[in-house]
Amino acid sequence: MHSSTIIASIIVLVTIAAKYSSVATHDSYIQALRRRTHAYNYDKNQQRNMFLRRLAQQLIEDEDSDENLRSAAWKRDNSASALPIIQPGKLYGSSGGAPFDDSTHFTSGKLYAPQTITMTRISTNGQNTMESISITYGTPDETTPVVCRDGVTGGTQSGSAGCGSVTLGSDEKIVTVIGKYGSAVDALQFVTNKDRTIPDPKCGGTGGVDFTEKKQGYYLSYISGTTIDRLFSIQFHWAPFPALPIIQPGKLYGASGGAPFDDSTYFKSWKLYAPQTITMTQIPNSPSPVIGSISITYKASDETTPVVCRDGATGGTACGPVTLDSDEKIVTVKVRTGSAVDALQFVTNKGRTIPDPKCGGTGGASFTDEITGYYLSYISGTTVDHLNSIQFHWAPFPANNDSMMNGDETDVDCGGSSGNKCAVGKACKVNTDCDNVLCTGGICSSPSCSDGLKNGGEADVDCGGPCSTKCDSGKTCSSATDCVSKVCSGNQCQAPMNHDNVMNGDETDVDCGGSSGNKCAVGKICKATSDCNNVLCTGGICSIPAPCSTICCGHGTVSCTACLDATNNSAAAYCSASSYDSTNGPHGHLNLYYGNLASPSCLVDAPEYHHYDVYPACP
Repeated sequence: MHSSTIIASIIVLVTIAAKYSSVATHDSYIQALRRRTHAYNYDKNQQRNMFLRRLAQQLIEDEDSDENLRSAAWKRDNSASALPIIQPGKLYGSSGGAPFDDSTHFTSGKLYAPQTITMTRISTNGQNTMESISITYGTPDETTPVVCRDGVTGGTQSGSAGCGSVTLGSDEKIVTVIGKYGSAVDALQFVTNKDRTIPDPKCGGTGGVDFTEKKQGYYLSYISGTTIDRLFSIQFHWAPFPALPIIQPGKLYGASGGAPFDDSTYFKSWKLYAPQTITMTQIPNSPSPVIGSISITYKASDETTPVVCRDGATGGTACGPVTLDSDEKIVTVKVRTGSAVDALQFVTNKGRTIPDPKCGGTGGASFTDEITGYYLSYISGTTVDHLNSIQFHWAPFPANNDSMMNGDETDVDCGGSSGNKCAVGKACKVNTDCDNVLCTGGICSSPSCSDGLKNGGEADVDCGGPCSTKCDSGKTCSSATDCVSKVCSGNQCQAPMNHDNVMNGDETDVDCGGSSGNKCAVGKICKATSDCNNVLCTGGICSIPAPCSTICCGHGTVSCTACLDATNNSAAAYCSASSYDSTNGPHGHLNLYYGNLASPSCLVDAPEYHHYDVYPACP
């Protein structure tokens, strides 16, 4: 082979070998690179995941922190908004002195009001001014009152004198303050929502400038001011009465025109009123009478002084008056109207229709006005020489679970028409306000078996149930143990009978003895021989007469006549022979009979008697 050819072949072989070697190296590099990239990516993923986890944890912690802040803020805001906004009044008196604020002694989140007020005055240079005021504050859900004394201790200074102590009722609030002031507080007096003026006369002197402070719909919550050796200045802080429910107006019935009237303009703004007494008149008109006037006496549940409104013309024929019970409300109005108010009639929540018959005539169209769950609060309308038009305004019955004493409730969520009875110790007005149907001195009392009422689980008035006294026939019962007769049928105690399977009346045992007409058998309880059918009561038990002798009557020492005499001629004994027993001797049976021996009638078999001799039967 030519040398050049050999060299060329070697070069080709080397090139091919190098090529394959390069491919193998490249593949190894690619695989290594892939492994390093995967490891790098894994590490980066791990780092990224760790970062994300840490970030998420931080966000959660931040969210918790924010939530805690929001929760705290909500609690703070909610606590602050739980109480109504207290409105401060004007500051009366002069500047200077040591400040006081009674509200600093209150428990946060509670609304207080004066319960008892005691004041003293002091005379200086012949002029009286206020020396001190001491107030005991209470709150509905607080048993421990707060006592605040502002000013100099009364009675310790020369010229000091007390003005007495005045206590407010549980539902009584101060709605007006009357006083005098100049360089100090000269005099003070208060008016309550019960129209009481306390103290009367006022405490203090005659100097200074008169002032009267009140806020419509508010009551006095607490006081603040300044003192030195007397009451230097005073400021009153007012809380709103609970918001009244929204009154729903009904349709206006009748004709337009005439002088308008609205009975609610005479009400106190913080009180909810309802009719107590209604008197109407009807006047002649063609073709039939119309309503001439309507006079309503309104009353609020916590108000002693009613409001009387008369709307319409004078004269006419009276319809009524009609008075509603304390827990009775008008829930439906039946009205006839055309060019005037022709007729009126009302239906109450107790199912009464008043007046009956209706007041007015038969003219106009007939309407019914009512709102479910509401009662009539007041009326408005127009008048000319008669009732020209009328509109009814409805108030909702109060909820009996709102933790407030409202509506005609006598205590919180009970009494009145609330549907809930008040427990022992709660306030009441009538017996029906109480769970035990016993209202004593305005307080629901514990029942007794001598209070003249059916209460405390009694079956009837003062009998049955827990009472030791049982109920007579005709009284209500729930079980036989409630009744004297021990027979309760159809929830009524029954008169005792001689076949009722019960020992009652003057029976000595079940359905026998006494005046029952039935005689008691042997072994039954008795009181006298007349209770028993064998005419022998021994130790309170009906017994078998003892035999005259172990020897049969007419044989041996006792004659049949003597035997009859011994048993009051009411029973006789005779022996009947039986088979002879060599061990025990003959067996004889003692039988008792009523009547005589000639015509005996068997009463009962006596126990077996053993005799050693056999005797023939008595003749």
